[in-house]
Amino acid sequence: MKKLTAIITGALTVLAISATAFAANLISADEARAIAQKQVPSGSTYLHTEAELQKLQPYYEVKFFDTATQTKYEIDIYQVNGKIKEYNMERKALGGSAN
Repeated sequence: MKKLTAIITGALTVLAISATAFAANLISADEARAIAQKQVPSGSTYLHTEAELQKLQPYYEVKFFDTATQTKYEIDIYQVNGKIKEYNMERKALGGSAN
């Protein structure tokens, strides 16, 4: 019984150390914001960053808005390596009457 307990304790210790080492390599939300900010026009306003925790590839969803062009930007940045997962931009339609 002592041998089994020692094996389980050792395995849990290795798992905890591995998880900590993996988490140490993840980028922060601020780092993701800085990466995304380089992809949008300089006058764009930062809106927010949201962590999306998918099973295998967690990422940050970073949003900006450019008032000059009425364009919303959404850049998804992988937490593991800081690479861009997806880049979307959506221009708001200017509403109003033709008169």
